[in-house]
Parts: sequence; structure tokens; C-alpha cells
Amino acid sequence: MPWKTDFAADAEFRKVMAHERDVDLVRVALEIARDVDPQLDFAPVLGWIAERGEELRRVVATAWSDEEVLRELARLLGGVHGLRGELSCYEVPEGSYLPHVIRRRRGLPIALSIVYIGVGRHVGLELQGAASPGRFLIRCETVSGVRFLDPYDGGRMYDEWGATGLLQRLTGIDAELLKQTLQPATPRAIVIRMLNNLKLIYVRRGEWLKALRVQQRLTALKPAEYEERRDLGYLLLHAGHPGPALNLLTHCLRHCPADESPTLANHISRAERELASFN
Repeated sequence: MPWKTDFAADAEFRKVMAHERDVDLVRVALEIARDVDPQLDFAPVLGWIAERGEELRRVVATAWSDEEVLRELARLLGGVHGLRGELSCYEVPEGSYLPHVIRRRRGLPIALSIVYIGVGRHVGLELQGAASPGRFLIRCETVSGVRFLDPYDGGRMYDEWGATGLLQRLTGIDAELLKQTLQPATPRAIVIRMLNNLKLIYVRRGEWLKALRVQQRLTALKPAEYEERRDLGYLLLHAGHPGPALNLLTHCLRHCPADESPTLANHISRAERELASFN
């Protein structure tokens, strides 16, 4: 079989598959990174995050409020250690992979947020993701209200009004609609967003085998969704596996929206031609 099906070695990813909420997002991100580096050693990333946690712990001991701890977290990661985003990270897969993010101090908002969440976890600071359009943010409940950090901008802090304004400037979406997206994201939603980012980058670059590996995970998380099974079929074909692609796309053709049937039929014909050329 040319693709993973059980993810037996990925304990945290399997928790996400089971819709569990007590998930170590740092380890999930490393399990995903291992798809492109099978010999990946998790220890350097885990050690770096633990060291930053110890740095933060020394500040927490004298902090007066959660908001002060948040500011120190942002100062530590965004200031002292220089973690932030840049536009080039949207074009390359390395912006999503934690070993590269920590080494270069640059990454996508969601990858940077996972680093923040991991460091906060070491001191008992409960941080959550907010999967908003245009910019993934970190949220934290404080006695003064909900506060948001933007790791892409070095950890800049916002209240709800400020975070909504940021997103409105980035997207042009109505403020009331944006407020709904500032609610806590589940680990599953965070992982799906990270995988979709990677999938888009690999497809744009024509790196079909790597895109396929990402799609395998998306299909494992949403096995009943037509769109994921369809995309798995497309990527199997592009990655050089016409047999499995033909089986899957033929099944999808029976369930697809009418406007998609011509495209599916074209891909099925291509799979049949490629199979015939092997004989």
C-alpha cells in the first residue's frame, strides 16, 4: 500500500483522530514533520521549548497577573528569541515545520502559536488557538478578559476589539463575523489547518508525494468527507499510483456533485491510460 493508514507511531496524532482534547500540539507537529524527515529527533525541539519554559517560570514566580505572564511570554519568544513571521513562510513548507521554525526563528502564525502554547504549558499557562481567517492567533482567559497574542508580529497583545480590528484590516470581513472566529479552536481544528497549509504549498510546488503524505493525514481525520477522499484520489494519481487512484476516483464519481463529474472522469481516464501503459 503506497500510503499510511494507521499512523501507529504517531501517538498524539492518533489522539486527534479519536477527537481527544488532551493533545500535545508540539508533538503532533513533530509527528507531521517526521513525514518528510523519517529520522527526525524530537529531542532538540522539545528541549528548546522546555528551556524557554524554565526561563518563563522564573518570571511567573513574581508576576502579578496572567496578563503580565502573557506579556513576558511575548517578550521572551518574540523579543529575546526573535520568533516572528514573514511572508516567505507562506511559500515554503519549512514555515510549518517546528525544527525549521525554531532554527530560523521564522514561521507561519499557526506554527509559531504551537511553540507559544508549548512554552506556556510548561508553566501551567492555558493558551488556546483562535483559528481566525487571515491570521491564526493565541487566546488566553485572564481576570481582565480575553487577551490575544499575535506570534506573527512578535507576540503583540490585543483585547477582543483590537484582535477583531487586526483581522478586519487583513481580510475585510465584517467584524461581527470575525468575533465568532476568535473562539477557542480544538486541537483537531488546529491540526487540520496546519495540514491544509502544507497541502496548499506542496500542490503549488508540484511536490506530489509530499502533498500525498499530508492528504493521507487529512483523510484519516475526515474519512467520511467526499472532498478529502477526492483529493486523496487526485494526489495518488499525481504521485504515480494510478491503481489506487482509479479505485478511489471511481467511487467518488458515484457521489460527486454534478459539476465535478467531468473533472473526475478526466482523471479516471488518465488513471486508466497510465495503468494500461504498465502492461
